[in-house]
Amino acid sequence: MNIKEFQELLSSIEIYDLIFTDHFKMRVEGRELKQFADIDQLHAILTTEVPKGIVNQEDNKFKIIYGINDKYDAILICAVRSESPVRISLITCIKQEANRRVK
Repeated sequence: MNIKEFQELLSSIEIYDLIFTDHFKMRVEGRELKQFADIDQLHAILTTEVPKGIVNQEDNKFKIIYGINDKYDAILICAVRSESPVRISLITCIKQEANRRVK
């Protein structure tokens, strides 16, 4: 799957298409990324907000970069486990200084 296909998939996913891994839940808590803790809020972010960037990492695994504020970005790593039916596994999340973002 390429980045364009992934973006199209993201814009149409349903809440029940998202799989919260235990690792993801633990990292959300530890890294204070509260916007990713609530499935409704995360679903709204994924389907409506335009990310600062998307990187295709490997075999249907993607790194999505969202701006939190002027100083920090929130990085979301997810994997497309199935396209029919759609299943997206949320692997981990990272809070990173925005100046580290590749421009």
